[in-house]
Amino acid sequence: MTLQQKYLLATVRDDEESWLQVIDHSSENRGYEYWQAKQSLGFWYLNQSRFIECRAIFKEFAQFESSNPQRAVIGHAGLASLAHRSGRYGQSQKIIDEQVAPLRHLLTPQMQKRLDLVKRVNLEFLQTLD
Repeated sequence: MTLQQKYLLATVRDDEESWLQVIDHSSENRGYEYWQAKQSLGFWYLNQSRFIECRAIFKEFAQFESSNPQRAVIGHAGLASLAHRSGRYGQSQKIIDEQVAPLRHLLTPQMQKRLDLVKRVNLEFLQTLD
């Protein structure tokens, strides 16, 4: 199978094995499919409550601060979502406010909607503490 075929199959299956096959197949050139697969795998891990693997992927993305702001903001968005899922609403909101908000326009509309929900729940929870 070609890389594009593996990527298309992974988008349909949306499972760990399929995403890892795309990553392994494209690890030398690290093009579009590689980074999309890494991002998708990170959110797959988040949805499966596999927080250690999730954190490793999004930390890798976040390290692209100056060289690739879009990857960096995806990493911070993933880390904010992870903190939220782990019940660390204050930390999640701080990441959103300080790291994600300035580059929000670089996120896909789907990811923006996801973060809007995370932010709303964070703020509701934090208001109950006041």
